[in-house]
Amino acid sequence: MSLDERLDHAFSAYFQQVDDKESLKEIAEKCGFSNYEEFLNEFQERYRKTPWEYRAEMIDATLRDMYGEGEYCCFESNIPY
Repeated sequence: MSLDERLDHAFSAYFQQVDDKESLKEIAEKCGFSNYEEFLNEFQERYRKTPWEYRAEMIDATLRDMYGEGEYCCFESNIPY
């Protein structure tokens, strides 16, 4: 599996989990990264942000698509009103 495929697979697994049951470190290791630092470095080189920043942006964009601009209260809680 190529580096891009491993990054995509790891991020998809991280983004799609609802309960954060599996840590990003565990996901990265399952996707073939030799260690967590390697994954973080490769992710930041590719996306120019941390996985947490990227995930927050994806969640925010998803909520905006679902509810429209300003139609959900505080991003932190992800609770629509």
